[in-house]
Amino acid sequence: MDIKQEFRIELPAEKVWAALNDVQLVADCLPGAELGEAVSDTQFNGSLNAKLGPVATEFQGEVVIERRDEEWLGILQAKGLDRRSGTRVNASTTYQLQEDGAGTIVAIESKVALSGSLAQFARQGLIEDVARELTAEFSRVLEAKLSAATEEEADAIVATELKPVAIVLKGILSRISGPFKRLFGSKTS
Repeated sequence: MDIKQEFRIELPAEKVWAALNDVQLVADCLPGAELGEAVSDTQFNGSLNAKLGPVATEFQGEVVIERRDEEWLGILQAKGLDRRSGTRVNASTTYQLQEDGAGTIVAIESKVALSGSLAQFARQGLIEDVARELTAEFSRVLEAKLSAATEEEADAIVATELKPVAIVLKGILSRISGPFKRLFGSKTS
């Protein structure tokens, strides 16, 4: 499954790039993420807990990070296993920063492969909905932490746990409203 997203942060690209190179900060901004031991400067163990509908998952795995500072480009290769369901995930994510006035646009492209019992959710679009909500919460927390006046204030800002029912409802509404918007369109005077 291919997922493309982007978000904007009202901060300079240099500051955003430095933050994205802080692996602990990134984990702190991502709901359900826990950073484990560093295997090397570019390889880390960790976990990601998420609820997909009624199913709670805990993917244990590793991520390898490649950074190209001169291009503001990062490539993440991640793999993990949820032992309860036997579901495996392999993901390749590329993110690139682009200056946009006083702010920064972060473009993300991910290729995600699920195998095992939870793979059925991928066909239902739930994975895309969860990815969209994770990205929205990540960007909100990252910008808030980077804009905080003090280190103590930044430490107090935490990622909010995602609400699976709300994600499902938003996803259903967006799929239902799409055809109506195309059918009726927006009328301009």
